[in-house]
Amino acid sequence: MLNPAIIEFLELRKSERLKKKITASMTDEEQAIETQLIQESYQPAVWIADAAKRAGQLSLVSHPPKFSHPNAKINHILAQADFNADGYLRSGNLQSKEDVIGNAAALDVFKFLTLALQDEKTLLQHLDENTEEVKQQFSFPNQNYEELRAGFLSIKTDKDPSLRTHGSIKQVYFPIAENDYHLLSILTPSGLIFELKNRIRDMRFSEQTKAAKEAKKKNLEHETGFSDIYGLTTIGFGGTKPQNISVLNSQNGGTSYLLPCLPPTLAANHQRLPKTDFFINCINPGI
Repeated sequence: MLNPAIIEFLELRKSERLKKKITASMTDEEQAIETQLIQESYQPAVWIADAAKRAGQLSLVSHPPKFSHPNAKINHILAQADFNADGYLRSGNLQSKEDVIGNAAALDVFKFLTLALQDEKTLLQHLDENTEEVKQQFSFPNQNYEELRAGFLSIKTDKDPSLRTHGSIKQVYFPIAENDYHLLSILTPSGLIFELKNRIRDMRFSEQTKAAKEAKKKNLEHETGFSDIYGLTTIGFGGTKPQNISVLNSQNGGTSYLLPCLPPTLAANHQRLPKTDFFINCINPGI
């Protein structure tokens, strides 16, 4: 029996399709034919088989190249870094969402693969681990499970294994020895920048923060208080089409935060020498 999350997903997609395709200007016969076609295309076995074929149009990534430039084209990068208590904010040391790039028309496949089953693992995780649960979910007459699995897992494979960079990617010469350098192509870890955005948003606009700010206005004590970050600015990616950069970028409206990293401005400490009396000219009696 199909998991309720899968059934609900397909029913919602079918309902949206029917609303879009069935119009008042169509005859009853045209409406009936179109409805029948849509009903058939969203039968679980039919839709899942088609989705497995379309999964290859997407790539699961950790560092989408188009954050550097919309025309940047490089290898599929899916960093698998391990955790290390080294004190660095980097891939592997922070749990963040993986991103997706590719044909925007196939993004429904990615949404399908992120559906959580009863054990809270996603369909993609189940396919990756080749569990009995996912075998039961994708057991259809006249469908080969291994072919379906391979099709969906193609979202994690590099479509072009030849290693290369692109002229639109930021380049940095990093010294490694005397007169010797590595040329690095700097990519954006989209999962990290949007995890930063979520944490800042929670810090500034959560219900607890709102309650603490309201208590401050009324000069009342609050159990936890609140924190804030000043000097923030917003950076945008993709203009009016954030979906062309990546899925996470689209989900976040194409914007994230930039933290201030300017050196501190220090006020000059001028020593005022006394003219008549040290205690009168140099000491603030209010201290």
